[in-house]
Amino acid sequence: MYYHGYLGTGEWSMLAQCCNTTYQLLPFCPFDQRYYVSSDGTAYPKDPNDACDNLIADKINNVWTEDMLQYSDVYNQNQDCYQQTSYLLGSVRSAKTRQKVVEHTRKFIKQQKDASVTNYVDAYRYNNDNYNPISTDPLGGFPCFGTDAAADYLNQPEVRKALHVPDFLSKTTWGFCNVLFDDVNYNYVRQYNDTGIFFDRILQSQHPMKILIYNGDTDYACNFMGDQWFVEGIASKWGLATTIPYNAWLFRNQIAGYAKQFASEHVKINLVTVKGAGHMVPMDRPGPAMQLMSNFFNDRDFNSSVTYSTANTPLKEQYRIQEMVG
Repeated sequence: MYYHGYLGTGEWSMLAQCCNTTYQLLPFCPFDQRYYVSSDGTAYPKDPNDACDNLIADKINNVWTEDMLQYSDVYNQNQDCYQQTSYLLGSVRSAKTRQKVVEHTRKFIKQQKDASVTNYVDAYRYNNDNYNPISTDPLGGFPCFGTDAAADYLNQPEVRKALHVPDFLSKTTWGFCNVLFDDVNYNYVRQYNDTGIFFDRILQSQHPMKILIYNGDTDYACNFMGDQWFVEGIASKWGLATTIPYNAWLFRNQIAGYAKQFASEHVKINLVTVKGAGHMVPMDRPGPAMQLMSNFFNDRDFNSSVTYSTANTPLKEQYRIQEMVG
């Protein structure tokens, strides 16, 4: 979080005092030994009376606070969430309904859509195909998923009928992981906070397998550093060799992220980051994501260009309209 600008230098210096190491090795400090995670994902200090344990747990939980969730997206640090009025992915860390986004951003969008916008902006917009007036993403990633619009659409009677929603649910509306009333969300009991035992079973089986673990590097929730430490721990435990050292991979001659590969006789584990992407990598970086996936499935170098046709093709039979509703 420090290298993404979420933690300031003052906070980072305070954390440095909790590790008996050099400043250069501080990023490798085992902070995870100073806290534990409850079944709902909240971090607690291992020693409630220890100042460092409390500090570390507090910094981890801060990304889920009301202020952070109101003004930024924990699943994408740089995401624009102009029209978001509910929690993304149903965080159970707060029972409050997310406040509406700051009013001036809504006014900004309205101004961009209004015919009275200045001639300069209009001229720039219509002469630049890459200009997106409602996103600051330089690579054209989509803005936040519109949960409110999705709810309005999915709760329409004709849509419910097309989706075969049973009549006995007529008084139940669709919601995006409603944190206030979602029984499944609240009553779910997390069985595992560490998936290491499943990787142990995979490696013990000696079944031929290739694995891709990738993260968008602006995702705080499922962050790339956590996965890197996890995979490197598995590799060390099982003696996997580093077959491809940590290096940049490219999309259209631009750095698209970083990759590293570990391997044994039977298993290959690819650890990859996607630059500028959040939790929803294919949505934020569709081009790099497609190249990454295609090359992984076809055993090619991640840098290899992927060609595909954009020509229209007939819709597959299973997706064709069988019945008109409404």
